[in-house]
Amino acid sequence: MNGTELWKSDGTAAHLAAYARRKDYLTLGLTYTVQFTADFSSWTTSVGSNVIADDGVIEIVTVPYPAAIDDGANAFFKVGVSAP
Repeated sequence: MNGTELWKSDGTAAHLAAYARRKDYLTLGLTYTVQFTADFSSWTTSVGSNVIADDGVIEIVTVPYPAAIDDGANAFFKVGVSAP
């Protein structure tokens, strides 16, 4: 997946990954893992997220690209979901 782009106050781009997750994911025991790469050989796991929309069932969540990957080069992310 490719992410989205927003502008920071200094005029540079801030790249965010956006994905949908169930609002009740904790109750269901679901774990969402977001990982980033620039070369598909090594992946960096994200830390932290921000809910930007919520319809009561599904949330839209954004995660910033890690600084080491968000350097203007091609960068990609994937979302893994695991259940008990």
